Amino acid sequence: MSSDEAYSSELEKFLSQAQHPKVVELLQSALDKCKKDATRSSAQSSTVQAVKAKPKSDKPSVYFAPINSYGWDQSSKYVKIYVSSISSVDELKEENVKANFTEKSFELQVLNVKDKCYSLEINSLLKPIVPDKSTVKVKGNSVVLSLFKKSQDNWSHLTVHEKKMKDSKDSAPKYDSGKDPGEGIMDMMKKMYNEGDDEMKRTIAKAWTESQERKTKDLDGF
Repeated sequence: MSSDEAYSSELEKFLSQAQHPKVVELLQSALDKCKKDATRSSAQSSTVQAVKAKPKSDKPSVYFAPINSYGWDQSSKYVKIYVSSISSVDELKEENVKANFTEKSFELQVLNVKDKCYSLEINSLLKPIVPDKSTVKVKGNSVVLSLFKKSQDNWSHLTVHEKKMKDSKDSAPKYDSGKDPGEGIMDMMKKMYNEGDDEMKRTIAKAWTESQERKTKDLDGF
């Protein structure tokens, strides 16, 4: 889940609980902004992928089924990737199991497994590896990739993306159930304002100002 989706989910939760018109308006404005940002981000991603698409060649293409299931662990020197979801891999010739390594990525290709080919590509590894010292081997019914660490640091996650997702989840605004509902929601809005970008701050500030102006007009009417 992206940070925009995390905010939207939290906002929808609080919006369903809010009762005060001012709080409802603030939450709805912030929610609309988050949804627009998510839509814009999705459109930009689709455009980039279209631009990067390679022209078709006359050579017949080989379809690689993606490998979606794998595990990993580490020692002081290696990060090891275990692929055990391909049947009969132990019957393959050595040249049918290939891996390409870079300092921050790797790609595994398993060829001609009962007329099928499989691939696993991982980009943006959390920390750099040494490609020349990284290997791939078939052990029993598993393919094992050994990524040689450039430094002996501990890896908290396999990729940068996984770490960002975890950090984003941990930093998402949290509702304090021990506080008065109105006070808890306002604290959450303050946190969003302090940690949000300029557009988010303008949206919240505008909604707050308008609600205060309406409140003043209502009081003047008495």
